[in-house]
Amino acid sequence: MDDFVGKGELLRRLHNGYEDFNEGIKRLTPEQMETSGVNGKWSIKEVISHFIAHEQFALTEIRYALAGKHYEPEDTDINIFNEQAVAVRRDQSLDQIIQAWDASFRQIVMVVEELPESEFDPFGEFTRLLGDTVDGALGNNTYQHYAEHLLTIMTWISKLPRE
Repeated sequence: MDDFVGKGELLRRLHNGYEDFNEGIKRLTPEQMETSGVNGKWSIKEVISHFIAHEQFALTEIRYALAGKHYEPEDTDINIFNEQAVAVRRDQSLDQIIQAWDASFRQIVMVVEELPESEFDPFGEFTRLLGDTVDGALGNNTYQHYAEHLLTIMTWISKLPRE
C-alpha cells in the first residue's frame, strides 16, 4: 500500500495525470491518433479505450466496497481483458472514444469527490473491502496508468518527422 493519500491529494493526482496525458497528445492529428503500433500494436485511440475499461473496473471495485462487499472479478488474464477492452470500442470513432474517456474520467472524479473522508483511512473497513486504499485502487487504473502509456507515446512522437 502507498503512503496515506487523502481525497484532495488523490483529486490533484487524477486531474494532473489526465491533463498531462491530454497535453502530450494534443498536437497529434486524428490520423496519428489512429496509427497502429504506437504502444505495442495499439494506436493512441486504442490506448484510450483501454483506459476506459480500467477506470470502469476500478469504479466497480469502489461501488462494491461502498455496498459493503468485496469485488471478486472473473479470473481473466490481463492481456485478454485489455484486448477485449479495445475490441469493444473498435468500431467507434476517435471522437466517440475521447468523449467516452472524458465521461469515464468525470465519473471517477465524481465518485472520489463524494466519498466520505473516512473511506480514505488506510486501516479502515472500506480499505479492507476494497483490498487496497482508494488511491491504490484508482492510481494504477488512472493517473499512473496514463503516465505509463504516455512515456511510450512520447517516445513514438519524438520519432515523428518534423514539419
